[in-house]
Amino acid sequence: MQKPYSGRVKLIAQRYPSFAYGDLVKIKGNIQKPPPESENYYAKEGVLGIVGFPQIELIKSRQGNPVKEALLSFRNKIISIFKQVLPSEKAAFMAGLTIGAREDFSKELTENMKQSGTTHLVALSGYNISIIAIAVMAILGGFLSHQLSFYFATAIIVLFVLMTGAEASVVRAAIMGIIALLSTHAQRIYSLRNAIVIAAFLMILFNPNVLVFDVGFQLSFLALLGIVYLAPVIKNLFKIETPGFLGWKENLTQTLSAQLFVLPLLISVFGFFSLSSIFANILILGVVPLAMGLGFIMAGLGLISIFLAKMIGLIASIILSYMLFIIDLFSHLSLPIPILTGQVKSFGIIFAIGYYAILIWLIIKYKGNEERRI
Repeated sequence: MQKPYSGRVKLIAQRYPSFAYGDLVKIKGNIQKPPPESENYYAKEGVLGIVGFPQIELIKSRQGNPVKEALLSFRNKIISIFKQVLPSEKAAFMAGLTIGAREDFSKELTENMKQSGTTHLVALSGYNISIIAIAVMAILGGFLSHQLSFYFATAIIVLFVLMTGAEASVVRAAIMGIIALLSTHAQRIYSLRNAIVIAAFLMILFNPNVLVFDVGFQLSFLALLGIVYLAPVIKNLFKIETPGFLGWKENLTQTLSAQLFVLPLLISVFGFFSLSSIFANILILGVVPLAMGLGFIMAGLGLISIFLAKMIGLIASIILSYMLFIIDLFSHLSLPIPILTGQVKSFGIIFAIGYYAILIWLIIKYKGNEERRI
């Protein structure tokens, strides 16, 4: 929209003809106010209105930011490599795991992940950032100074965030990852508590609406707080000292702590919570690092040779088959808690305050000394 009228609007259009970032278009249609039930979401995004199926005319192409255009083109190239190497559903799932691309998800896969409590797998987080940071530092550290390696790693993390759409979880992880790199570079102690506070402060400073209206922001930080502060308590209470086979004990404590911390929010937003999600995550999380690592390698090799990428794809396909089988299985074995949903809605904020008061009491009483970098 141009002066004297300006602001962001959501455009609902036909699938074809297709347009790309940087296309300058002329749009003719009626702008409607967002529906009341979606006002909070659109307020967070800064969207002032919605235009449904207008007339669209292409005026010019490649009018956007060249850096962002190149990043989006690279993102599409990665997705294209996955599609050439893997079957369609596995390619879409791998794109979600590695770069958070969910546009090719089928309705069935989306619903299965929701019912099995595994949607967070395609919400980019600290693991993606840590892989990038470690890989860049390892590659460049051999022939560049530590200082230059730090600058390159930081720049690549920022570019990765921009390429993947800058969702709340990956922005949070990127800020904390850069702080971790900075502490290593400056030879200072990395404080996880301070990193969480700084990440939240910067995100709220940039867009204050995320604090109230962005469920992704709320889930990301609550889950992180659960893993950092509640997981050691669970380990102490149940005397868990080893990660177990394929890290199943570690996955259990992290999944349970994260789920407990986001429980009131999940129920208030989505209307249910499934106990089966805990078991689904225990069986899946152990192979997620391997699947994502293979995905990054596959994408890198695909830029050189699709044949080489297909060699890695054979292994990745087996792992993805297992993960998709578990997701499908537990989507049908979902154990929702409808009674608790009604109680939460009845008590509202009183329930949430009491619930988190109990968790805080447990953390203070049984806190451990373990600290994690997420």
